[in-house]
Amino acid sequence: MLLSLLIKIPLQSYYGYRPYSCELLSPKIKMNNKTELYKKLLQVQQKLKPIAETGKNTYQRYSYATALDILEPVKRTCNELGLFIYLDVTESEIEPGKARCTVKLTAVDCETGESLSINSCGYSEDWSHKENRATGDKAIYKAITGATKYAVREMFLLGSTDDPEKEEMKQQITSRPKTITQAQVNRLYTLATEEVGLSKERAKEVLQSCGYNSAKNIIAEDYNRVVKVFQNLAGAGNFNSTHSLVVQL
Repeated sequence: MLLSLLIKIPLQSYYGYRPYSCELLSPKIKMNNKTELYKKLLQVQQKLKPIAETGKNTYQRYSYATALDILEPVKRTCNELGLFIYLDVTESEIEPGKARCTVKLTAVDCETGESLSINSCGYSEDWSHKENRATGDKAIYKAITGATKYAVREMFLLGSTDDPEKEEMKQQITSRPKTITQAQVNRLYTLATEEVGLSKERAKEVLQSCGYNSAKNIIAEDYNRVVKVFQNLAGAGNFNSTHSLVVQL
């Protein structure tokens, strides 16, 4: 009797699941709905080589990766794997001589319809060196191109040598004031010790009073002023006197 009753009880209410359900065989696994897209993006990253830099800036003398250098190999590799890449300009702002924008780069798997998007910002200043004024007629296009290149690089982790930090360091190096030559250092040493007659220690004090700890650090544009300070000491009498140095300076 008990056996017949058990048989008549629905299996779902007795065991808590439907008979022959996949839940009976294995736990339910939630799969990411972009798995196939991620696999193809991984293949793109594996196939792509370091970006070439065919662009040349003759004014500032450096090489850079053009939009064609970046977009062409990426587009070709994505298309081979069935990925479609497109770009939207979602925000833009134009001012005299400058522009900024935000773009959205989207990769779509043509087989599954899966998609992935990333946003990137761009900024550009357009200046006419010939006319020495802000023009702005190409600023927005430069900003979009820069944002597009950056978005593609970020999505596929493309390496390149024309990164902002390197360019910033290059600008810092090139913007440092030019110092005097070794010949000028030697001339100043001869002037101080032989013509003026200062001791090395006193000559160093005079140099420090001019704002330099070493003659090699003297800025080229400031060289004549320092020379004049030493020349004025020639008629000061007691060259090695601290008081005479103060008076002359």
